[in-house]
Amino acid sequence: MRPGTGVISIGAALFLGLVAGGCQSSQDGVILKLGDEAKAKRNFNFAISCYTEAIRINPKTAEVYYRRGWVYEEKGDREKAIADYTQAIELNPKYTDAYYNRGLAYQRKDERDKAIADYTKTVQIDPKYADAYYNRGNAYRANGELDKAIADYTQTIRIDPKFAQAYQNRGVSYQGKNDRDKAAADFAEAKKLGYSPK
Repeated sequence: MRPGTGVISIGAALFLGLVAGGCQSSQDGVILKLGDEAKAKRNFNFAISCYTEAIRINPKTAEVYYRRGWVYEEKGDREKAIADYTQAIELNPKYTDAYYNRGLAYQRKDERDKAIADYTKTVQIDPKYADAYYNRGNAYRANGELDKAIADYTQTIRIDPKFAQAYQNRGVSYQGKNDRDKAAADFAEAKKLGYSPK
């Protein structure tokens, strides 16, 4: 045997186990860790394989569906992402991050009403979820519902007063209502907090 050929990494061994379908439930945590490591390295196909195997071992864990949904979203497969977030929500109806991320996926598909519904559910469960207010504000603004957008950006700022983009987008909404003074004040605050147009 040539040097090094007899050594196999834990990751490779588990991957062979995944392929062979021989994983035991005691390996569930190890498989999740491998999936998370692969996700962090943007090795999305391997991450999906790990999460899929973890689901096969324990199909009642909402967190695994959520993690796999996140990876599908990063790969641009929004339909599979939405399906996994939906499954996570069915298993845990109070899973705020699953509602929020499903809302993002819907928003990226221009299904703003569904996105708004998911952001609304998110803030009903967790009224301090600033990003959900912010993105619901974005969806309302895209729908032309400027008063609702302003209300959501205002709530975002109440929760997180340093949220520069919320000031900027509220300013844009005020501008859309021809309220130049409020728009200018928000643009100035956004700039002070470090916002710069891309």
